[in-house]
This record gives sequence, C-alpha cells and structure tokens, in this order.
Amino acid sequence: MKSWMVMNYIYKKSSLTADEAFDETDLQMLVRIGKKFAVFFIILLFLNPIIDLLASVFDLIGEMVHLFLEIFETILEDALDLLFNFNHVQSEVILFNGGLLFAGFLLITLCRKIPKILLRFKRAMLAYWLRYKRRKASYWRHLSWHRKIKLVTLYSLGISLLTFLLPF
Repeated sequence: MKSWMVMNYIYKKSSLTADEAFDETDLQMLVRIGKKFAVFFIILLFLNPIIDLLASVFDLIGEMVHLFLEIFETILEDALDLLFNFNHVQSEVILFNGGLLFAGFLLITLCRKIPKILLRFKRAMLAYWLRYKRRKASYWRHLSWHRKIKLVTLYSLGISLLTFLLPF
C-alpha cells in the first residue's frame, strides 16, 4: 500500500463535528481524565509487581513448552528404537539432526517474511497514529476556549500530582 493511499484512507474518515465535541459535560470530562490518571498512577505504582508477574508467566509458558518438547522427543526416540532397531544414541543423533534441519528451515522462512511483516506493521502503526492525531486535532479545534482552558488545567494538575506523589 502506497503512503498516499494511507493518507487518502485517513482523510476519508469523518472528522469530529462541533456537536460531538460538546456532548460531554464538565463532570464527564473530569471523570474521564481522572480515570486516565488513576490508571496511569496504578500502573506506575505497581510496575515492579507487574513485570515480575509477566516474567513468571513467560517462565511458566517456557517450562510448559520444554515439557511438551521432551515428551515429543521421548515418543519419537521410542518409535525409532522400535521401528528401526536403533540404539538410544543413534535415535538422539537422528532427532538432533532433524531438529537442526527443521530449525534452519524455520529460520530461513522467518528471515524472508520479516521485512514484509515489519513493513505491514509500520504502515498499520502510521495509519493508526495519523487517525489518532487527526481525531485529537479535530476535537481540539471544535472546543471552546473555556473547555480548552479547563482541559489544559486538568492535565497540568494531573501531571503535577503524579510528579509529586510518585516519589512517596
């Protein structure tokens, strides 16, 4: 997809109308922004436990995959022993060489596919970012000066509270 096609797609989206910008009351705006800062504060406060939890989950998944591969290897070794009368060492050598061939094939296939995948991901992120930026700019243009002042004040207050509360 060409970049002009991405831009065409983005600009075809309808922009925010003045009515949609004023549908939200001041209390709803306060609650919406307060929720954003509360979630951000909780994430920052519990960052280490969240990272530890994710590391534990990835470790558990890795152990499960390793267990599955060990079971699969044992089954294949026993099948080679029974079908072809190989000893244990010969079965392991055959499985290791087969695993190397399979891993090499997967690596070559992955190396061929990575540029296309990264290009597609980059285009999708660019399209998402441009849609988001256009939506926010349209929202900002349709706000009155009073709402803009309230919005800037709320974000400034939230950022300053986060800055002062985080060290404690």
